[in-house]
Amino acid sequence: MGSDEIAKRVQELEAERARWAGEEPAAFSACRKNDQGKPRMSLLPPRAMLAVGEVLTHGAGLYGADNWRRVDDPSRYLDALMRHHYARMSGRKTDQDSGLSHLAHLAANALMLLELELDGREVTPGGPR
Repeated sequence: MGSDEIAKRVQELEAERARWAGEEPAAFSACRKNDQGKPRMSLLPPRAMLAVGEVLTHGAGLYGADNWRRVDDPSRYLDALMRHHYARMSGRKTDQDSGLSHLAHLAANALMLLELELDGREVTPGGPR
């Protein structure tokens, strides 16, 4: 019996064992990944994430990398989100200061707000200034 025949027989035996155990047979590969219940990061839209990355890179050039984490009042990002939203709703696609998409700016602000909220920061409209 050659090595290919042995490998095929091992796969058959594993599939049979899995059926007896009430499990789904593993795919015919040597690798198995138990990632059920974990986020499928590949579902994030890649071009949109790149556009958000461009906005964050632009901001890092102006204010320093991760400067947004040190903001005294997270509602400032809610205000910025709203400004980009209203600019886009009025028909403008790109921000005049950065030359980047208003929607990408809006998404970046939403992600920063979410991250701050997940960190336990209070995000309320019209916070202290």
